Amino acid sequence: MSVTHVAVPGSVPETGEGNKVGASKWAADHVITDIVAAGQLTESFTITATAGTVNKNLWQIFSAPNAASGEVRGFYLDLYSQPTAAYASFATAGFISVTHDAGAFDHTNGLRGLAVQAVQNLAGTTVAAARGVEAVYRAAAGTITEGIALLVARGFAGDAGTIGQGTGIKILAHASPAPTTDVAIQSLGGMHIFVGNVKIGANAVPNAPLDLTGDALLNGNITVGASAGAGKYLLMFEMTAPGAPPADSAVLYLEDTGAGKTRLAIKFATGAAIVLATQA
Repeated sequence: MSVTHVAVPGSVPETGEGNKVGASKWAADHVITDIVAAGQLTESFTITATAGTVNKNLWQIFSAPNAASGEVRGFYLDLYSQPTAAYASFATAGFISVTHDAGAFDHTNGLRGLAVQAVQNLAGTTVAAARGVEAVYRAAAGTITEGIALLVARGFAGDAGTIGQGTGIKILAHASPAPTTDVAIQSLGGMHIFVGNVKIGANAVPNAPLDLTGDALLNGNITVGASAGAGKYLLMFEMTAPGAPPADSAVLYLEDTGAGKTRLAIKFATGAAIVLATQA
């Protein structure tokens, strides 16, 4: 393994792999200034392939906060953007990229730009909230035209490769231990806008703007059409006559008359079907 460091005025060079910061931190806070003019702070290295997980630049930070301690941060980075003219690009505090760019072999398990974990590993104790990733946008002053806590870009214009299935966000089934209440996505306010087909109830390709497999429970009225003169119809198909519904309810359905005709029927909790109309 070879390691090369390029010094930058005001920076503190790394002391080696496997650094540990215990009860104390560096003697003083260090600020990297004028990094564009002075040259980038870089580190180049080669990792020899070995079995198992290879950790390069592994920092282990141990903290023992008490009841009076504030928030503990293992890594803290602040980028203060102070443009001297209208700035048309992005100010990015942290940029991470992993690229498969050499070697004639496949990555059979894939690439991960960033893997984050929040782990509780002490039996008999409780962590109130474990958050793998927390994204926040703020307007402490001034104006934000559009605040986006998480933006998923699915490819870039000009890329020449191929992608089989592209998934913006994928939430796997819960592994062990199963939570008491298993909520994959919870939204506590705001609008929800979907463009494209949506499938609910099955892991399958949707065939309509809203494709539902299974029963639906609606605690509200159903409006078909946006306004007078812009109504829509309800399309139904024949089925085997259902059983009697619960008390104080009814089911509306289509069934075959037995003679190749379709009839519309309603059934109440008494179980007796009432035919409302029959195909001519």
